[in-house]
Amino acid sequence: MILQRIEEIIFSGYKENVSGDIFELREDNKKAKCARAKIQKTGDVLVYKFDKFPKKDRKEIKDKFPFLNDISGVKSMADFLLFYIRKDRLFVIICNLKSGNRGNSADQVEAGKIFANFIVSTAQRMFQEDFKEIKPEFIPILYSSVPLFKVPTNPRKIPQNKIRNYISNDSQTDTCDLDAICH
Repeated sequence: MILQRIEEIIFSGYKENVSGDIFELREDNKKAKCARAKIQKTGDVLVYKFDKFPKKDRKEIKDKFPFLNDISGVKSMADFLLFYIRKDRLFVIICNLKSGNRGNSADQVEAGKIFANFIVSTAQRMFQEDFKEIKPEFIPILYSSVPLFKVPTNPRKIPQNKIRNYISNDSQTDTCDLDAICH
């Protein structure tokens, strides 16, 4: 019910249709050195990408945050937000794809966390009965063409608020196992 309620409040044009226990998220930029993320899961997941231009009322939405001014970095956002239920807990996986440098990765992850928190808080306000015991847990993941952050090989040993760095390039694409990181 939690995922259904979240899905009710977010415009469907931003939803990514994913299926199966293993799926890929793709970057639209054809020049990107890191163009995909590979995700594995057992339960249901909602995936949203907010840097695309869906149509609403037959008009293309060209501004992901039209209520914000165009100040450098103010509209920064992670590439994907994944909402995942595991053992009656709500996990929000903040997924970013970076080609070769950390750049504004930390800012994009933080913006994704703030935005996801707003979404969950709105769902809690609108559907209080369904969200009584729900407190979102945020897990940032980064896919990059080369290692940008040093991380232990065992995902269970990484604190949930630390960025997990996976590799994705022409010769290798690591798989992020949601069940392993949502513990």
